[in-house]
Amino acid sequence: MIPSRETERLRKLRPVQPGEEGYVQSCVERLDGWVRRLNAERLGDLVAKRRRETSKRDVGGPPGITAPPTLHQGGLDWLDLSVYGETSERYNDVCLKASLVRDQVRRDKDKWGLFPIGTRFGRIKGQGEGTGYSHCPYVFEYKSIKFKFGSPRSDGKPLVFVDIPGESFLVLGERSVLLIVGDVLKLMGITIEKIRVRRVDACIDMPGVSVEQFWQEMTQKHFTTRSKKVRPFLNNHMELTGFTVQGECCSMTVYDKLADIREKQKEHQLSYLQEHRWNGEQPAEATRVEFRIRPGSTVFADIRDLFDLLEGLGSIFAWATGAWFRMVKVHDRRHTERAKVVPLWRDVVASFQALAGKFDCFVHRRFPGMCDATKLTAVALGVLAKAFALTHVDPAGEPLETLIASVMTRQREPDKESIALVRADLMQRYEIAEVGTA
Repeated sequence: MIPSRETERLRKLRPVQPGEEGYVQSCVERLDGWVRRLNAERLGDLVAKRRRETSKRDVGGPPGITAPPTLHQGGLDWLDLSVYGETSERYNDVCLKASLVRDQVRRDKDKWGLFPIGTRFGRIKGQGEGTGYSHCPYVFEYKSIKFKFGSPRSDGKPLVFVDIPGESFLVLGERSVLLIVGDVLKLMGITIEKIRVRRVDACIDMPGVSVEQFWQEMTQKHFTTRSKKVRPFLNNHMELTGFTVQGECCSMTVYDKLADIREKQKEHQLSYLQEHRWNGEQPAEATRVEFRIRPGSTVFADIRDLFDLLEGLGSIFAWATGAWFRMVKVHDRRHTERAKVVPLWRDVVASFQALAGKFDCFVHRRFPGMCDATKLTAVALGVLAKAFALTHVDPAGEPLETLIASVMTRQREPDKESIALVRADLMQRYEIAEVGTA
């Protein structure tokens, strides 16, 4: 999580709060500042800064770097948003027209049908998407951006779910994409209160670097991570095409992007990458390093909306490429922070740093995992046993409400022996095993 002092600083700098007019515009302005810092950052200044940082603490490379890191281009690769707000009569009209067009598409046995929202001409899907509370009967697609919505809701649930693929970011740019999202929501008749981020993917493409270089470091155990799940990818010819490191709040995937394009038969992606990321050339090999972040987890509790995400991208990348996973030559597993960072990973860290603009201090708080019912029951009985023993209350044959009332009205000195006796009696009476012995 971002430190509380840093959070307060960001709150003071925020020009618009969620729910106020111009919320999306404020996010766009934040993104403009991000892009300006990125363009103004010179390679020499970046390398000098990295040397100063690594001389104090090993974040992205060992002290005494003699060669500057190689910077690779990247960007946001996926963004899932949940839009909360209020609706007008225009929204009801949009839902009615979407229902009519969707039904016509079904009768024609087509998959999509032409559908305009204001001046934005897109297409409507013949079937809804999602399950449970996130099920939406209408799916509107404009410039590959999906707007999933349904009838007006008053239960506090999101009105619209927005899925933005990497192709939209790659071709249009982050700023244009956010402006399109805000414009479509306005044309739908929605007054935005807040936009929450459900998932964000960010990647860098490394032309001239093979997946085998990364996998070689993995097989030699030149890495440290907070995840225990590492799974390689193999094609039909049993050749390595990538691997993934999975976690609850964060996951990383390293894979051959060219092989992925050939396998999925998406040749248009290759032309997009050549035009917008590879300077018009097609490399012989290209590896993509991709991080998937779920801000809804407790690790990123300070990322409450889209504005928080844009402010904290640098901190998130710093945590993901440093504390959560990094490639290092570990000599002592008890002190992995002292290990020398692999040069290949130093390039990855520097590229994500250039992508986010700036690495801020990011403090990660460890949260305990969810306990099972046996452990929770044992803890509850232990608390009750201590309370009964401290107040010399005999729990035999008395309702729980009466026992709690007796405890709250009595104040006695603690008696460790009584605590042990009462706890043992409760454990035996309710046939509860000690934690760790079951």
